[in-house]
Amino acid sequence: MCTIQNRRQTRRAVVDRVNEYLEALASYPRWKWDGGYSAYGSSSDSWLWPDSAFLGSAPFPRLPLLDRHSQCRHFAWAIPDDNAIATLVQMGPLVEIGAGRGYWAYLIRQAGGNIVAYDTLPNGNNWCEDGEPWTEVLVGDERKVWEHQNRTLFLCWPPLSSDMAYNALRNYTGSTVVFVGESRGGCTGDEAFHRELAKHWHMVADLPIPHWDAMHDSLMIYVRGHIPAEGMEAPA
Repeated sequence: MCTIQNRRQTRRAVVDRVNEYLEALASYPRWKWDGGYSAYGSSSDSWLWPDSAFLGSAPFPRLPLLDRHSQCRHFAWAIPDDNAIATLVQMGPLVEIGAGRGYWAYLIRQAGGNIVAYDTLPNGNNWCEDGEPWTEVLVGDERKVWEHQNRTLFLCWPPLSSDMAYNALRNYTGSTVVFVGESRGGCTGDEAFHRELAKHWHMVADLPIPHWDAMHDSLMIYVRGHIPAEGMEAPA
């Protein structure tokens, strides 16, 4: 069981590491940090909509669309922060499917976490640029879940057009899933994946993370077992 002291030690370990993704985003000259972990563009052309639409709308920055595709392919499609990494370290050991070049796994390991990461093409594919992974990413697909049933399943921005996340979830007999992405109807995971989550899993936490403008991703923690809303019956 994690004690308060353990959680504090984990967060100190995370803070001691460099998150190059956030550093790269903060380096944009049109950004202005206010010291409270939020950022506002200095001109409306760096945003999908004028800056005023977002002022005070969330505790984390709504990031500009500038160069999003190349940043996502270089780092990851979701932006990790200290709290997200600390949470994942505490939930280890982890198995990640669809890790890409392994940026999230890299930060987790740097913070002392235990994770085994897999991707079908970790040295470059449609979702990540060519080159050496950030950390060790083993070659494998969702079938590798069968070898790690004692680990927490971690899925970070599984593709909308793929059944990878659904298959990984179906192959998993463990009790806990961490899903970083958008909820049903968003840009991550196919419809079958979200149906499976709704039918057999219960969300116990939904943590905000920094995100690109017009994206609505967060870190969601699920435990096995559907808990229906009041007055509703669980699906058969």
